[in-house]
Amino acid sequence: MSRSEGGVVPDDLVCQGASNIIKGIVEKFGENFNDPKKPFAESWHELAKYDHFSMRGYLMTIEGYDEATIDWLETNTSGTGLFDCAFVQTIMDFLDFGMAAPKTHTRPTKYTPKHD
Repeated sequence: MSRSEGGVVPDDLVCQGASNIIKGIVEKFGENFNDPKKPFAESWHELAKYDHFSMRGYLMTIEGYDEATIDWLETNTSGTGLFDCAFVQTIMDFLDFGMAAPKTHTRPTKYTPKHD
């Protein structure tokens, strides 16, 4: 995928990894929701400013990625066509389903079934 290997994605982005790139974008908004001093409505308003974008549109317009890089990010972090969904929906899905889980959530590190 990297340009040095004959692909179309810049080498520095491939080295960062698709998940880390998307995680960084998701965490920009997730941190707002985790800040106990910031009202939920304010965090929501900041995210909603981008409601007119699809995830693909946001990555192209705001983050400045080209189409080939966006396709690579989509393929490696979600599924074909999911970056055509609303940006806000995509960010909320990533937050809800764990890519950048809110720090206030605790998750068990190990499941041990109980036997009576």
